[in-house]
Amino acid sequence: MGLGVNAAADPNQTNFDLSNETKIRLVPPTDDPEVLASYKSKFRSWVVSNGLRELLEGFVDFLEALHRDCLTLAWSKGKHTPDECDSLHSKFHKAGLPEKFKILSERFGISSTRSKHILLINAARNCYTHRRGKVGSADVKDNDVLTVTWESLDILIHRPGEDPVNVRDLPEGGLPTPDGGSIESKAVVRMLEFKLGSYIEFSATDLAELCFFVNETATEFAASAVEYAAGIGIEVRNRESES
Repeated sequence: MGLGVNAAADPNQTNFDLSNETKIRLVPPTDDPEVLASYKSKFRSWVVSNGLRELLEGFVDFLEALHRDCLTLAWSKGKHTPDECDSLHSKFHKAGLPEKFKILSERFGISSTRSKHILLINAARNCYTHRRGKVGSADVKDNDVLTVTWESLDILIHRPGEDPVNVRDLPEGGLPTPDGGSIESKAVVRMLEFKLGSYIEFSATDLAELCFFVNETATEFAASAVEYAAGIGIEVRNRESES
């Protein structure tokens, strides 16, 4: 996703022909800057749409593996028969993401405080998939707005006698600190709102944070699964202590 998003932002990337060996084109050749900008904008949306789909589908695959493994642990303790495990996992596979979260919580006590954000990110992914990122009536709930939130960190640079500067807002070339200073990290919840009829737009930094956030959510689910295993009497070994 990073390669595609950066290519769309690079003014030197203007060659959109797949091959010089074929004269088949879906769009006419052009040197018009406005037309090229339109092509690149649509290409960026396509890249983001596919990137978010892969990100969320990979996360769902992880949840499915987690559910299957926890069923195996439960079977090893006599809580389910093999046929019951197959049936339960089949139903889990067919469930949507909200239902998957509910099943993991109710069946194994596995959850994450980040789940609510994942559902909002998934709503944006659905909008990209079904409406090319244009917010439709199916995407909004309250006040005709699609809201996307995620947890992140603000890194602030403090200089004597100056207002703090967020690293997201650093000027090109960096920020001189001749009199020294300090750095502060602060947990924040990002929120973007997209009105009905508008197009979803994530900055490159937003996308990087979303990818990191989904990975951290998976880590939290995995830790919750380890707690479930220990709770039913499975010996859990600490790799750090073994090394």
